[in-house]
Amino acid sequence: MTIRSKNKLLLLIISIFAYFITVGMSAVLLPIILKTNNVPDFLIGFSDNIKVFVGLLILIIIPKIASKLGIIETGIISLILYGTSILLLPLYYNYLVWMFLIFLFGSGFIIFRTMEETLANVISNNQNRGKIMGYVATSMLSGLSVGPIITKIFGVNNYFNFILAFVCVCISILCFYLIKNTKGNIKATAKFELFKFLKEMPLVFFSKFIMEFIVQVIFVFAVIYTMETTKYSAEDAGLFITAFSVSGFLNIFVGNFVDKVKNKNALMIFGVLFLFLCMILFSITL
Repeated sequence: MTIRSKNKLLLLIISIFAYFITVGMSAVLLPIILKTNNVPDFLIGFSDNIKVFVGLLILIIIPKIASKLGIIETGIISLILYGTSILLLPLYYNYLVWMFLIFLFGSGFIIFRTMEETLANVISNNQNRGKIMGYVATSMLSGLSVGPIITKIFGVNNYFNFILAFVCVCISILCFYLIKNTKGNIKATAKFELFKFLKEMPLVFFSKFIMEFIVQVIFVFAVIYTMETTKYSAEDAGLFITAFSVSGFLNIFVGNFVDKVKNKNALMIFGVLFLFLCMILFSITL
């Protein structure tokens, strides 16, 4: 990897880390806002998981937008959309207005996730793609684990949390802007083959969608369920998200390992079996 590519990768990692601090914070703060306003638990869950379903709705337009505007520009627009929403969401008016803001919030989230993964693939090559995606996943989960710690420090009823989250989004925007202006070629318009990917590997796409859905459910109910069934405060319940995410550093080793393993199917089967083992061990401890 050239020095220019390393600089772009470093900026991308910082951008993802800063962005996912806000995701970790919102995973704690947003359910609490709804709970405070006496919104039923099933509507709280629906509100959070709508981000995943938004991804399906805008799946058709993401490639068109990114191909016309470019990876960096589309990423910056998604961050502006996300950052604006996160400042408005705590000003709860009613559930319908909330859902509209969540739609904008989720759109920004899904578009940014698509752009940062696309950018990581543009920076990488077939020899180091696993390692780079490992770095990306580690920065994502590291930021996610830091978010609830910040809400623990400042308390869930402090609007300063949302200001700080907005600042993190601004840092992410700055990093994307610097990537654009870093010497070296980043394709202004990417050739997206998203539907080709869906056609050739539908099971991979479906498994990723299910995994995203499961993670969203875990995040919401890690806070709400823990508060209602234990004596933990919202701030302490949020630390369960930190515990869930802190293992993200393992992705560095997994990424390096993936580059060296030829049989990817065997690796995925091992991962699924390991997940089931963890679920069994967790159920035994309940």
